[in-house]
Amino acid sequence: MKPQSRSLSGLRGVGSRAVVRLVVASSLAVVSASWAEDPSELVNVRRQREMAILAIRHEADAKQARLDQEYQKALDDMYRRYATQNNIAAAAAVLNERKKVFPGEAKPVEGLPSASGKFSWAAAGKSLVYRYKSGGFAKSAFDYSDRNHTKLLDGQFRDSAYEGTVAWEDSAPALVCFEFTLPVKPSRFRVHVLGGMPKAGYKPPRSVVVSDGDRNGPGREIGSARDLKDKPDWIDIDIQPTRPSQYFWVAIEKADAQLVCIDEVEFR
Repeated sequence: MKPQSRSLSGLRGVGSRAVVRLVVASSLAVVSASWAEDPSELVNVRRQREMAILAIRHEADAKQARLDQEYQKALDDMYRRYATQNNIAAAAAVLNERKKVFPGEAKPVEGLPSASGKFSWAAAGKSLVYRYKSGGFAKSAFDYSDRNHTKLLDGQFRDSAYEGTVAWEDSAPALVCFEFTLPVKPSRFRVHVLGGMPKAGYKPPRSVVVSDGDRNGPGREIGSARDLKDKPDWIDIDIQPTRPSQYFWVAIEKADAQLVCIDEVEFR
C-alpha cells in the first residue's frame, strides 16, 4: 500500500501553533536545501552583488555625513560673521536654520561672539525671548497669565490692569528669565509696574532684582530696586554685568497686596 499523505486540514489533534511550526520548518528545510544545491558560480555572483550594494550604501552615508558637516560649518561661520556685525536678525535666522536642519545637535556654536559695540535695544530686542520659572498667575477681571510669552514685549503698557497685564498672587517672588540670541551687556533694565490702586488689590512690587546667570537659573545680583513709589510708572534699574551674557533673570517680589502687576520690560 502507498502511504497516505495528509493535508494541513487533515492534521487532526494537532494545535494551530504546531501546524504553523511544521509549515515554517518545512519551508526552511526546502530553502536550505535549495541554497546548498546552488552552484558555486551563482553563490559567488550573488555575494559580489550584495557586497557592491553594501559599498554603495556605505559611500552614500559617508557622502551625506560630509555634506552635513560642511553645511553645519558654513552655518556656524555665517552665524559668527553676522554676530560680529551685530546683525541680530540675520544671526537669529541662521540659528533657526541650524536648529531645523540639525534638531538633535545639542552642541552650541563654537566661538560664539558677543554683540559688538554699544548695546542696542532696537536690534537686540527683536530676537529677545523670555520664560517664567514661577507660576502663581492671577485670574480676576482678566486672565493675567502669559501663556504665549508675548505680553512683556508687545510694546503696550497702561496705568491700570487690562488684558495685556501679567500679574501674580503667590507670596514667593515671580522669576522671569530673559534670553538674548547673542551675549550682550546692557546697562539698564526697565519694567513698567502698576500701582496706586489698593482697592483693585494691587501695588508696586516690594522689590525687583536683576541677576546674571545661565539657562538653568540666576547667578549674581547685578542690580535692584526697592521701596518703590505706589503709582504706575517705569522703574529704571542700573545693572552692572561683569561680562556679556545671553541670560538675565528678574525676580519680582509682591508687596502687602493681593497682586503684583507688570506689563512691559526693556533693556537699555
